[in-house]
Amino acid sequence: MASTARQFKGWQYYFDVESQNQDTPRRRSRRNDTLNDSLTLKRNSDGLEIEIGTVIEVQNSKFRDFALIHDISFGTDVYLEVRAMWFLRATDLSSRLEGRQVEKNELFLTPVTDRIKLKDILRKVKVVSKLEYDAIEINDSNTNELFLCRYCCDHDGSNITDSFEWDQFHNLLKKNPEQFYHNVKNLTGSATIKSLTSQSNLLSSGRKARKYVELSSESEFEDEDESDDEKYNRKLNKTGTPRSKRVLYSTPTSERYYNIPSFPQVSSKKLNLEGMKDDEDEQAKPMAKLFSSAKKRLHTGAHLNTLPCRDEQFEQLYTSVEVAIENNTGMCIYVSGTPGTGKTVTIREVIKQLAEKHGSVFDYLEINGLKLLTPQAAYEVLFTKIFGQRSKSGQAVGLLEEYFNSSKKKKPLVVLMDELDQILTKNQSVLYNFFNWPSYSSSSLIVIAVANTMDLPERLLTNKISSRLGMIRLQFPGYNFSQLAEIIKHRLESIGKLNSDKLVINSGAIEFASRKVASVSGDARRALSICLRAVEIAEKEFVKKTEQEKAELGGIFTVQIAHIIKSVNESTSSTVTSYLNCSPFHLRLFLVGVLARIRRTGVSENTLGSIIDELQNMVKVNHFQKVRESLERENLQFTRVIFGGLKTRMQSFDFILQELIENGIILKNGNLGRSSLIKLNIEEDEITTVFKKDDTLKEVMY
Repeated sequence: MASTARQFKGWQYYFDVESQNQDTPRRRSRRNDTLNDSLTLKRNSDGLEIEIGTVIEVQNSKFRDFALIHDISFGTDVYLEVRAMWFLRATDLSSRLEGRQVEKNELFLTPVTDRIKLKDILRKVKVVSKLEYDAIEINDSNTNELFLCRYCCDHDGSNITDSFEWDQFHNLLKKNPEQFYHNVKNLTGSATIKSLTSQSNLLSSGRKARKYVELSSESEFEDEDESDDEKYNRKLNKTGTPRSKRVLYSTPTSERYYNIPSFPQVSSKKLNLEGMKDDEDEQAKPMAKLFSSAKKRLHTGAHLNTLPCRDEQFEQLYTSVEVAIENNTGMCIYVSGTPGTGKTVTIREVIKQLAEKHGSVFDYLEINGLKLLTPQAAYEVLFTKIFGQRSKSGQAVGLLEEYFNSSKKKKPLVVLMDELDQILTKNQSVLYNFFNWPSYSSSSLIVIAVANTMDLPERLLTNKISSRLGMIRLQFPGYNFSQLAEIIKHRLESIGKLNSDKLVINSGAIEFASRKVASVSGDARRALSICLRAVEIAEKEFVKKTEQEKAELGGIFTVQIAHIIKSVNESTSSTVTSYLNCSPFHLRLFLVGVLARIRRTGVSENTLGSIIDELQNMVKVNHFQKVRESLERENLQFTRVIFGGLKTRMQSFDFILQELIENGIILKNGNLGRSSLIKLNIEEDEITTVFKKDDTLKEVMY
């Protein structure tokens, strides 16, 4: 419940459109309210929605329990009231269930009602009937989400009803909540309303039986959320005259009308999508479908049945992980390779085939360093996967250490840690724990670490961490032009079979695109993007043709080398490319130093001081002599002053950084100094492609 509108902050409410017959919602008595039956609450943080009939998990002072919401209404003494009927677990009634066969996840509904605070609501759970429960396989993935209810009982379990079908029982609640409550109370023989406060421990194991609440002249029945003014006024009105004890019964209150305070409501109207429909005539054309199929197959996210050119890495990775799963042991595998070489997709394919072969004997989790707010958030992700609950990183790391160090048999868990360089911390404690836990004899944790450079453990990690990576290291080298051509042809094979070669990509065009990409980076994603753009260019060209020109093609259209060349030119003639071609020599040389530092460390962010040191070493080595000879006198003197001097002034680099930052080439974190972090704001390939055509810089390009 929410005593005030301030306590309702973070939630929204809305009514079904069918029930909104009044322009202005009004407060009504809870017992006679028909409008509140359709009231739904929505939590902004995670989108959780609750209504009458929802079963929720509630956090009390020392324990968690389940409750069935049977009333949500705007009250007179509080802003919003949520009332629920408590469940008892089978473990709470162990002494009362002799001779009864119950399930582990079985709940017993009681007529004990209570006000539920919105801040105490954790999540929704699903309750089903016996027939549906038996049809579902209960395992670790759903044991905390699925529950069975077929009995009602009184407050201490001394009176348990006959079994019933939950679905029919639950439908009665939605039709008439008040009648539902009285039915439960009559079935369990409860004569009065029993109260459960958040300070009691009646629902925990070994709890005392709940008692009826009686009021005497010296007792007070105060709600914990009641305002101080109401408590103070009641104390003033108390008299010293002794009164006889009386039992509290629930009595209907007279209906009162109030205006509901304004609060943002969620509209449930359907979107009008008529203007977003595809052109059916265009989609019906055969060639349009062929072009669409080709673009889908060339997209980097297209699903593939097989992975060409990565058979060796696939086999080694598959064998290593399978042995660890079958032996129920932990291990670490380090996978490295430049972007676009198939590391992540190969690992996912290995996991997919292992799951098809072994079923659900192991679990799988992906942790991407780029998606974590902090490196320590990796603990929270792993904790949620194992325990099914959320926890802060400081508490999670201790519980995970205890879990993996215990001798209890565990289900194997494969964890893919992608973008490993983003999880590095100053003391490297996060990586140490993730690489150390698999070394425990009974951890059953298999960690697959993925990074962009092969020697990252030796350069950036301490010896105690790199030694725990083990001896299994897989290198994914960049694709050569023949492999890139095979990948593209493999994706287009199925299209050629389906369209009887009506849409053809010239083999020379594929080879041209493959050689272009292989000479720069060997990135398969870039090669596919070039071919995809070439198909789009060819499609536009085909659409512009007249019907007579289309008829002359004989139903066959070919993507030529000219389309590939145009696609390559588009990718290399962007505004960034134009700027790099026209930029001064010292700006381009600084970017060469940034690239050299990234490839040396494998980390996208590097300090300004380390980049300057890299440039000074570059200027002093022998192979830079050819660069000196080709430089104009003005640029040569400028280069010596900035990059080759014995004493480096940070102010000398200020105008270089400002120029690159203003044009969106780099990002800088912190004030000007050696500790300032520098990061590229564009793709490395865009710089590499331009600089390799520069006769002056290609000598020093790594």
